[in-house]
Amino acid sequence: MLNDFYDAESEPIVNFEAFYGPKRNMVEKCLVIFSKVIYDSMVQQFECTLLAEIYVCNGNIPIWEFEYNRKKVAFYCSH
Repeated sequence: MLNDFYDAESEPIVNFEAFYGPKRNMVEKCLVIFSKVIYDSMVQQFECTLLAEIYVCNGNIPIWEFEYNRKKVAFYCSH
């Protein structure tokens, strides 16, 4: 029945790259933070650099990057 409506072989009509650009492997892990207190603590505790921003209608969301145990980690605070 799945074959009646799903085709894994052809190109999708709409894909993420059309909206967000080509996929890039920037970091190994990304943390989505829901607490402003934890978010502020991480920004102060680690040496963070601005990696990117998510552009949304109610304000841009910065995505920060830091290195931990020789791995790149990103994080941001979700609205």
